[in-house]
Amino acid sequence: MSEKSILWIENQLEYDGAHLKVLRRAGYTVHKAWSAEEGMHVLHQYGQKYDLILLDILMGERPLGKREVVEGRTGLALYEIIRDDIKLSVPIVFVTVIVDPAVVADIQQRESVRGFAYYILHKPFRPSELLMKVRAVIGPT
Repeated sequence: MSEKSILWIENQLEYDGAHLKVLRRAGYTVHKAWSAEEGMHVLHQYGQKYDLILLDILMGERPLGKREVVEGRTGLALYEIIRDDIKLSVPIVFVTVIVDPAVVADIQQRESVRGFAYYILHKPFRPSELLMKVRAVIGPT
C-alpha cells in the first residue's frame, strides 16, 4: 500500500462530508481548496506532491453556498494555468454539472490533442462513484 494524495478544488459544501470521508477511509490523503485562487496558490507551492486533482469546472461563476466565490477564476481557467503555466503532469478529474455533449466533446477534443491526462465526473454523484473514479485514475492506496 502506498499513500496517494489528492487536491480537491471545489466550492460546493455538499461535496465536503461523505465524499471526503469515503476517500479518506480508502486511504487517500485529501486536501481541499475552496476557490480557484486558493487552488492555484496550493499548486504553485506543492503541486508535484499530488497524485490527482479533482477540479470543479464552473467554480467561481455563480453563488454556490456559504463559502461561495462569486467572482474570480473558473475551474476551467485554473485548469489552463495548471496545464500551461504550472506545467503539472498530474491527472485531473473535472467535476462538473455540464452534461451538454457538445461542451464535453469540445473539452475532450482540445485536450486529447495536447495529450494531457484528464477525466470527467458528472454531478451529482454518490461518494461511491467518486471513489470508483479515483481508483480508476490513480489506483487504490
